Amino acid sequence: MDIMTLYSLQPNPYPNVSELKLQFIGAPDNSLVNATELVRKLPGLKNLHLEDTLPLVIRGLLWNDILLACPPLDSLTLNMILLREPVAAILPHLQSLVTFKVYESQIGRSGNIKSRMLNLTLHRSSLPFSQQLEWATSCPNLRSLYWDSTGTSDTEMDICREDLLNQDWPGLNSISLHNSTTSLHDLIVALMLKASGSRLGTPGAQLENVTVYGTSFWFRSLAGLELHFSTLAELNLYKCENLRGWMGQYIMENCPCLVSFRGAIIDAHDLIDYRWSNLKRDEQEAADTKADDALIMAEEAQGEIAQAKAIRHLYEARGLHNRGKWMCKDLQHLSFALLFPKDDSIGWDKPALRRVGELVNLRYLEFWMPDNRREDSRAPHLILASRGLQELAPLVQLGTFLFHGTDQILHEEDIRWMCTNWTHLRKITADLHPDPVQCDKLQKLFKLPVTFVDVEVQ
Repeated sequence: MDIMTLYSLQPNPYPNVSELKLQFIGAPDNSLVNATELVRKLPGLKNLHLEDTLPLVIRGLLWNDILLACPPLDSLTLNMILLREPVAAILPHLQSLVTFKVYESQIGRSGNIKSRMLNLTLHRSSLPFSQQLEWATSCPNLRSLYWDSTGTSDTEMDICREDLLNQDWPGLNSISLHNSTTSLHDLIVALMLKASGSRLGTPGAQLENVTVYGTSFWFRSLAGLELHFSTLAELNLYKCENLRGWMGQYIMENCPCLVSFRGAIIDAHDLIDYRWSNLKRDEQEAADTKADDALIMAEEAQGEIAQAKAIRHLYEARGLHNRGKWMCKDLQHLSFALLFPKDDSIGWDKPALRRVGELVNLRYLEFWMPDNRREDSRAPHLILASRGLQELAPLVQLGTFLFHGTDQILHEEDIRWMCTNWTHLRKITADLHPDPVQCDKLQKLFKLPVTFVDVEVQ
């Protein structure tokens, strides 16, 4: 007799059990029936996690029975659960949920429940895009939203646009937008950001944590994000295909509370003021303008005339490339691509890294190279003692130093410099040199208790 059957057959309830995780493996059996009986004996249950390793249609009705047997819950997690009916029709106390997490599960429509839910996670739901959004808009009291959406058609986007224009989440302080199949449209991202921390169209400034991963983050998204610059503490912009180099610089110039910035792309010519860097800056701006014009023309061709005009206005009105001082003096975590022109950047090393060295509270520093920038005129910087590494000496609290995709090659003098100047260093990229023998030799030079990390590309 398995343990679940044993507990389900006990005559007395278990009033002190508040959390239960049920994971089912393999073919259907009587365990789900026993699980239903067990749940009925848990009047104090508050947190329930249901997980299936093989989402079979035949189990659908049994999952329904478990949810029907639940007392009012605070938290419900569904992982690969295939329900035969919408969860809104099954769970009698859905509106009482504080936290609802859904991972690759079929949950049906929300039914516009207007839930009091505070935390919602939608990860790769099989629902149509508009119905995924319906769940988010049915929860006006959200404090945090994680949405890893599937692709959307142009027709669905038009519907979603109208829904979002009338939406607000006045209490939202954390939003994470991902896209698993196609790039989430810049306009949808912008409307989501504008609806966050606002009430009845009045801009708020409550967002502290923002992740916009794998989307077409562009001018409208930046304008939406700008509403939250005064409170923004954590920002992740990895894999955003339309992210421009000047945008990272602009964000760091205007976000005084920022403590973590991942996925930034910054051009060295935006950090220094040389005649040659000014020429490169003009060249990059011309290249960005050409790319932006192509995107605007594509929207015009699709009949998005008003949107294209709005984009042109944003592009022409924004005073960019100021080379202003970074306001984020409390930044502790920086993961970015610092890009230099391939042909000639002699003399740029020290002044560019000197700007990074001004971030004296950094604990984590990572240099990387975005895949979609490998074919253009820019290249990552090699962080060497001979090329400005000493400008990072003020980072005395640095505990993690990583790099990937940058073709970094370190030498003995670089390792000795790090051991002398970064005494808190505890993690560094394992691949210090392309030659395995030399790499092993360099690792042994560290006099600090350092862990060597195999860095995964984000």
